[in-house]
Amino acid sequence: MPSEGDEGRSREDEFQDTWLQTLREQLDSDKEIRANSWGYRQRKRGAEIADVMMRPRTNSSLPVGDAEALVLSGAGYSQVLARGDAVDVPVFLRDQGRWNWGGRRPIDQILDNIPDTCTVDVQEPRNLDDADSYSTVTIAEVKERFRGNKETHLPWNCLDMAPPGVPLLLPPVLQCEECDFLYGIQQQVLGEGTAKRASVNARARKDRRWKQATNWVLIAEGGAISEAHHDSNGYCTWLTVAEGEVCFAWLSNPSEEVLDSYQAGENGNGSYRLSSNWRYVVLQPEETVVFESGLIHSVFRLSGDNQQTMMVGGHFLRRSRAREWLTAFLNQIRNPLGSNEDLDLISKNLVDTGVRLVEQVGHDGSFGNEEARREVREIKAQIDTEWTANFKTTGMRR
Repeated sequence: MPSEGDEGRSREDEFQDTWLQTLREQLDSDKEIRANSWGYRQRKRGAEIADVMMRPRTNSSLPVGDAEALVLSGAGYSQVLARGDAVDVPVFLRDQGRWNWGGRRPIDQILDNIPDTCTVDVQEPRNLDDADSYSTVTIAEVKERFRGNKETHLPWNCLDMAPPGVPLLLPPVLQCEECDFLYGIQQQVLGEGTAKRASVNARARKDRRWKQATNWVLIAEGGAISEAHHDSNGYCTWLTVAEGEVCFAWLSNPSEEVLDSYQAGENGNGSYRLSSNWRYVVLQPEETVVFESGLIHSVFRLSGDNQQTMMVGGHFLRRSRAREWLTAFLNQIRNPLGSNEDLDLISKNLVDTGVRLVEQVGHDGSFGNEEARREVREIKAQIDTEWTANFKTTGMRR
């Protein structure tokens, strides 16, 4: 977390230097990782970013000015949301992640509440880069892997894990009308015109037109890297560290040239990874980052004993930013590379339902004035045209 004191700054310097040194040593000496594997690719690309990333300029209030991140209290961010202010930089919060883990390791508490026979996808560093980056394993295998919190040169990064038991709700500051748009869409999709709880539960079991997006868990071993990407569907995102240290890096105010390099994906030269605009913050347990749609970011973890990490997080949508959400969605139709997931029929249903909701309840002004709602309809028409041109009726890209 950005700090005003010298001690905080030196800690972040130490993290970056130690992490980068460890990563380079792994690339130089780890014979288990083939040069055409996902692990080698992630480490090589991560090293390029870590070599140029710097701490951000920060503000503790709006306007953002030349700041590259905001460090706010919950009360301060609540005021931002209540005004419907645009925030195009990450927001860092210290007082939003106080879950009661009962004195246990958060990782243990999560895993112990999932049956051993359940399966989850993990990024497997040994997988070759012409195949999927992930493998499907059982929770029993994950439990065995994470027991003891020991160092590994082949770290697993558990993807797409739903929280068991009590839902990990939105941080308190996001529990407001401004940030409830995605929850409203979910109810409309699953409820099919009814507000009954039973309808949501029944549809959730049998309807594959919806994917849980409002909360999830990210568990990773030390040294695991989440490669540079932006989140799909135009979602806003929150992440709170529950265990370990996590380095959150992002591309701040990228130029058109840098964006072109990023959007070119594997067809480009990768120069975006060498941009001087990469910034980073080291997050400790109970610290939160919130960012809006389209932010290109990466996540790093130190290798070694006692370096496993767990983050809880989720997606949300802001009512006052419906136009920006749809614009980000339209951009993903046109430029699919770099997103952590491609669009599908669930995505299109999300947009269709969201725009209907704006029309049905937007008269109260929470989605903006009539001009804003007119722009929502215009962007939706563009999405429909582009979708037909780029996707088959099955939801697969042409």
